[in-house]
Amino acid sequence: MERLEEACEQARLRGNCLGLLYLDLQRFRQINDTQGHELGDLLLAEIAGRFSAQVEPGEFIARLGGDEFMVLLTDTRPAAMAHAIERYRSSLMAPIRLSERSFSISASVGAALFPRDADTAQSLFQHASIALNHAKQDSSRTRFFTATMADELHQYEILQLRFSEALAKDKLSLAFQPQFSLKTGKLIGAEALCRWHDEILGHVSPATFIPLAEEQGLICALGEWVLEAACQQLMTWERQGKPFPGRLSVNVSAQQMDDPRLAEHIQRIATRVPPGKLGLELTESGLMRNPEQTVRVTRALCRAGFSLAIDDFGTGYSSLSYLKRFAADTLKIDMSFVKDMLKSSHDHAIVSTIIAMAQTLGMLTVAEGVEAAEQAEALSALGCTGVQGFHFGRPVDGDTFAKQWL
Repeated sequence: MERLEEACEQARLRGNCLGLLYLDLQRFRQINDTQGHELGDLLLAEIAGRFSAQVEPGEFIARLGGDEFMVLLTDTRPAAMAHAIERYRSSLMAPIRLSERSFSISASVGAALFPRDADTAQSLFQHASIALNHAKQDSSRTRFFTATMADELHQYEILQLRFSEALAKDKLSLAFQPQFSLKTGKLIGAEALCRWHDEILGHVSPATFIPLAEEQGLICALGEWVLEAACQQLMTWERQGKPFPGRLSVNVSAQQMDDPRLAEHIQRIATRVPPGKLGLELTESGLMRNPEQTVRVTRALCRAGFSLAIDDFGTGYSSLSYLKRFAADTLKIDMSFVKDMLKSSHDHAIVSTIIAMAQTLGMLTVAEGVEAAEQAEALSALGCTGVQGFHFGRPVDGDTFAKQWL
């Protein structure tokens, strides 16, 4: 950092450009964890030697820590920086042989240019770091900093702060999408869906704030809030003399399933609601993160009287041997299959197979995303139990739901 400060000052005085490359090794942590730190240190030393052999006049390389390196390029231009990136990356092309083993290592690279991208050493460092984060998500594994990246990061920070506040101050809400029996046409339940309307940001999609909650470690707190709000709504409808038929389903995240005491937490929150009134929806991918623990948790929830549905079924990688062990009573057919089942023979076959498998296992089926009467008729002919989707009803707030369907 002292060298960077000095180089920025010299570049400022001479009117030169200064380049900064931030390199992060891919797979190194995995090798370090599986092969041990001693071998990891030897690997780092070999990589440092290869990088050092690439240093040309006017370049300075340093290891920041862990598996991160930085290269300082004095009096440079973007094209020269691109060539330098290829030089350092190419030095890793040949496998590294250590302890009679061979390791293939590559690097993600973020790059920033002074003074075009930053006017201080600290901001140049920060912007190279931002570029590196984008590089890790890019197929080329290389990104030069742009102003758009900084704007996106700023917007993300605002979003993060606003969401944390909304969750802490009870500014979220629930919408309820009805579920109907295909056989009787009667209401058999609903799915509780979290909604967030921010005073500044406006309506924020769950597709945005749920991944945010997962990244920020807030998804378990969000899951508890949704569960408590759903229980509160069930009691409100009961007090209004409009008891809810069937079950109100609440989504449970994969991270919540990591908690071996999840069943106890849910029972504690839902003490005021008869267990039969509350259903839990768990995604197929979430169930398979730790299948043995999932078996224990789902069986504990089943013993406590909660009904369980496997959400987005068909989109993950369920093992059929585990499927019969999970204490789930319902498979939810993902809307991606329902959407094109009338046009695609493949999707129709998938839907038909899921329904037939559920029937064989003694499970119910609920098709999501039903938007046309023709879809409902086809699902009914295949023996699907229930449906939800815009054709039957859009998600609405608790009062509107009571007026329309209770």
